[in-house]
Amino acid sequence: MAKRIATMGRISPEIIREVKRVLEKKVCTLSSEDYVTSGGVENTVTILKSVDKDLVKQMLEDLEKDDLELAETLKRKL
Repeated sequence: MAKRIATMGRISPEIIREVKRVLEKKVCTLSSEDYVTSGGVENTVTILKSVDKDLVKQMLEDLEKDDLELAETLKRKL
């Protein structure tokens, strides 16, 4: 995701606000748990389910270029 953010062109401010809102919500939820898992497919799926579908589609298309297997795994779980 960091690569996508670093290399993306113009993006709607509404999408940025939505991603920010979802990430803040996820961080607040995780910080209240005794043990925090910072990554993994399941956490990624949880975050992607809360993000604008057009943004998710673009992110998965970009991921396919770097890691087709991971992109397919995420698509199946979504």
